[in-house]
Amino acid sequence: MVLGGMASNRYSAPFREEVTMWIKNLSTCSDTVEQWVQVQNLWIYMEAVFSSGDIAKQLPQEAKRFSTIDKGFMRVLAKANEDPLCVPCCCNNEVMTELLPYLMDQLEMCQKSLTGYLETKKNCFPRFYFCSDGVLLEILSQGSDPHMVVQHLQNVFDSLAGMIFDKQKKNTMSIMISNDLEEVPFTNPMDAKGNVEDYLNNLVATMRETIRDGCRECGGEAGALTPEEIVAKYPAQICILALQYDWTTRTQDALTTAKVDKTGLARAAKREEQLLSDLIKMTLSEGLKSLDRLNVQTLITIDVHQVEISQFIAKAKNPPIRDPQDFEWLKQARFYWNYEKDACIISICDVDFEYNDEYLGCKERLCITPLTDRCYVTLSQAIGMFLGGAPAGPAGTGKTETTKDMARTLGIFCVVFNCSDQFDYKFLGSIYKGLAMAGCWGCFDEFNRINLDVLSVAAQQVACVLQAQRERKSEFVFSDGQTVCLRPGCSYFITMNPGYAGRQELPENLKSLFRGVCMMVPDFGLIMRVKLASTGYQDNAVQAKKFFILYELCKLQLSKQTHYDFGLRNILSVLRTAGKVKAKDQTGFEPMLFMRTVRDMNMSKFVAEDAPLFLSLIGDLWPGIKAEKAVFPEIEAAMKGECVKMNLQYEKAENWASKCVQLLESYYVRHGIGIVGPTGSGKTMMQEVLAFSHTN
Repeated sequence: MVLGGMASNRYSAPFREEVTMWIKNLSTCSDTVEQWVQVQNLWIYMEAVFSSGDIAKQLPQEAKRFSTIDKGFMRVLAKANEDPLCVPCCCNNEVMTELLPYLMDQLEMCQKSLTGYLETKKNCFPRFYFCSDGVLLEILSQGSDPHMVVQHLQNVFDSLAGMIFDKQKKNTMSIMISNDLEEVPFTNPMDAKGNVEDYLNNLVATMRETIRDGCRECGGEAGALTPEEIVAKYPAQICILALQYDWTTRTQDALTTAKVDKTGLARAAKREEQLLSDLIKMTLSEGLKSLDRLNVQTLITIDVHQVEISQFIAKAKNPPIRDPQDFEWLKQARFYWNYEKDACIISICDVDFEYNDEYLGCKERLCITPLTDRCYVTLSQAIGMFLGGAPAGPAGTGKTETTKDMARTLGIFCVVFNCSDQFDYKFLGSIYKGLAMAGCWGCFDEFNRINLDVLSVAAQQVACVLQAQRERKSEFVFSDGQTVCLRPGCSYFITMNPGYAGRQELPENLKSLFRGVCMMVPDFGLIMRVKLASTGYQDNAVQAKKFFILYELCKLQLSKQTHYDFGLRNILSVLRTAGKVKAKDQTGFEPMLFMRTVRDMNMSKFVAEDAPLFLSLIGDLWPGIKAEKAVFPEIEAAMKGECVKMNLQYEKAENWASKCVQLLESYYVRHGIGIVGPTGSGKTMMQEVLAFSHTN
């Protein structure tokens, strides 16, 4: 720009030729360096691909082409090494001006062939559509060594994260490991031979066979086993099914004979209450491993809902429920083992789902509230009519989590995508195609952030899959002209936050393909009670009520700060911590343990004028209970020492010192922490003091 200004100046006439020469040289340098960087980036990408033998063997022509490109690029680097000055290296240099454009063309040809190769692999194993190209290339480059591929399993499975291989047969997979370290032996160990996509397809089939065998076995003996025997014998996923089989059979039988046996429903409800009581006692047994404790807590979460339904059916008077065809019973998720189909069948209203046998590990499950029930009914009806589901509502109301939890109920792999305006129709098309071929659920979060022109094309792509499902085809032609196979079980769900900035209104042709579900405020009181019961609190109903009242009063009476949060996410983090506290001190006084957890988890975020009011509310709700603050003698002593070194007055600044301890407590229970306050209030020094005290 400066030289351009000089050239246009009338006083530059004596040295205009020199100015023109420099403009030309610098322009050439800029173009050459820009092209050089593009070539270099592509070369780095391709070099990683073709340096591994596996991909080079399957693409011999491209490997040969890349070898030529590599030699040419080395010539460019050698020339730059000979002449390290930029202008002489880039200008009047035939190697640079002729070789770089040629290398760019050749690299683009390589990339095109590689994209076609990846598409072929995705068609062979559709779950590859859910991986980025970088991860997929890494999997393919290590395909001949199954031990190396194992680390990438989490990208293509719901919970399968590891594998134990047979000690004698090096490549025989015998036990699958979930991401929470649960181990489940395969019914028939599997040999990982051949191409990576082939043995991953075999792995999916073996995983499903193992889970189905477990479902079949527990379907035959669920009612005869005690909770302790079920937890000891089966993986966590099958334990939940055992509980649901037993409850469905017992309630269905009681309803069938209700007109003859007047006390049958009451007995069934009593049996469920006893089962829940036994499960809560199990969480307090000392010999329970942490994985088994999580499993039992999940069973309690499921069983609380089953107890409530059983009690409601038994007590219903106006009108009484005495028929298995009554809607109050039909709208529940009912689990049966069908011996003719050799499959677990889940019925919701008049829609029957076949359990998909995806391995789910030992995962927490959602507390089922009336809102969850309604959402399940609406989504199941949508799937029954070959439509997608569209839960909509404010943040933190459980749109995505409810969709994922319903997928777990049906044993289906649910892939979640966080949408943005960067999504184009090609990317969305490849995802829809992958989901259809793999028979998985896709949940597209904040779908209305995608640009309107892309949404119009997306409507045609989704309509294409749904039409094929209606016609019950096994193969169909996708909107891009490719013939793809269609596996049963595929469904699409979109979640939206209406009225937020940067959100689109969905086009009508897209709206018609999805059935809306309005997700508003969940039943916080019920969620609190269920979560406390699942962690072993016997006094769960009273403590949940106090917790609910406390947060309602906080919303009304405390000042309105942007960082205050009394919503579902905060509630769940407090309840999880309360569960850990209970597990460590099982004989402690429950109101005191819970009050201390609620107080310590919230005090750190209150501004000075709100802290006394919060403590006063705690005192009113838990009168006469005093809990000492947690102390950390070693770290507090280390913090005092660090403050002396840094010339800070730790003992005189009591409020600041207490904030240091609160930061430490937050660090133990949070992944990420935001420190808020005015300039000069000691935010940075607090972090540094705490960091140095941990170091030393």
